[in-house]
Amino acid sequence: PDGQIAYVEEDGLADRRTAIAQDRQGRILFVLAGTGSLTLHELSRYLAESDMDIALALNMDGGASTGIHLADPIEGVAPFNQLPIVITVRPRG
Repeated sequence: PDGQIAYVEEDGLADRRTAIAQDRQGRILFVLAGTGSLTLHELSRYLAESDMDIALALNMDGGASTGIHLADPIEGVAPFNQLPIVITVRPRG
């Protein structure tokens, strides 16, 4: 929370990463690093130092299960391994 970097001591393994964050305006952000190039500490540092004005973030399960599908515009990053779970986001109403 509030720019505090997490995972200071880690194994140093780079992989695909997924995080859910909330910016200081209250918006929910889904952040995906699909190239497999970040350690947990590097993802934490990136989120803290980015221009996204993040208030808090939560690391999700990453690695081969990392993927995202957007409906509008239609876009996505396919996971290497599919899991039988999803998180859906819909407008309030």
